[in-house]
Amino acid sequence: MGTNGRYAREYTNDYSLNLLVGVSKNERRFTLGGLSNIILSDAKGVQVAGLSNYVGNSGEGMQWAGLANVNKGRFNGLQIAGLFNTAICVRGV
Repeated sequence: MGTNGRYAREYTNDYSLNLLVGVSKNERRFTLGGLSNIILSDAKGVQVAGLSNYVGNSGEGMQWAGLANVNKGRFNGLQIAGLFNTAICVRGV
């Protein structure tokens, strides 16, 4: 449950602060999740999560997670995670 309500999966956010888990269609600048960030399409900017960041398409920028960063498409930038980082194609670190 969040401020975007039941339609959260249809929203694109510039900034997103999530106490536990946040769901959105796209993120453009900064996303912070206590546990996880679930971005169904594209992510740009910085994503920080206590456990994991999930991006359903492509990502660009920086991702930091305590456990894992998962990108179902390409990722350009920097990924830092406690266990693993994944993407179809990575350009960066």
